[in-house]
Amino acid sequence: DIHPDTSTDPHPNTPPVLQEPSVPQLDDIKREFHPSSGREPIEQSLYEYCLSQMPPDRRPPTDSEPWTPFRSRLDFEVSEFAEDTMLNHGQINTLIRLIRRCAANIDDFTFQKPADMQKSWDLASEKCTEFQKFDVHVPYKSKEEVFEMYARPLWKWTLDLVKDPHLANFFVWDAEKVY
Repeated sequence: DIHPDTSTDPHPNTPPVLQEPSVPQLDDIKREFHPSSGREPIEQSLYEYCLSQMPPDRRPPTDSEPWTPFRSRLDFEVSEFAEDTMLNHGQINTLIRLIRRCAANIDDFTFQKPADMQKSWDLASEKCTEFQKFDVHVPYKSKEEVFEMYARPLWKWTLDLVKDPHLANFFVWDAEKVY
């Protein structure tokens, strides 16, 4: 459709200027909202769409203590090291003795034994949906093979995410069709 320009014209006897509607570009997005929302469809570039999705007031606050529930950042870093290097309980005991002996500020490192570290990992794991074991049966060469698979139940994980007060503002709750 070509529509006449209805803006105020200083020369009323001139024929109206015709404006062509914008031509969609490759990365343009059209958003259609649920009819009961009363919102008109929006067409915008990918760049405009991305800007509209994260207003500054909804950006996540910076967590000044991202290592919690460990009692200190040092506890977390040492625990992470022990996990990454797959240390056994004897090795963790040795590591803890070495750190406690040479630490300049002993108050920042609170672990006394591997159980203290494990307790912190257990507390941290409770904040996430736990993995469950599933057996996957696959037919192969006239025989059924069974494989163990570990996964988080999708529905429980989704409920955990939407209940998290730090994440709730990032979900779009308005029904819309994006294409």
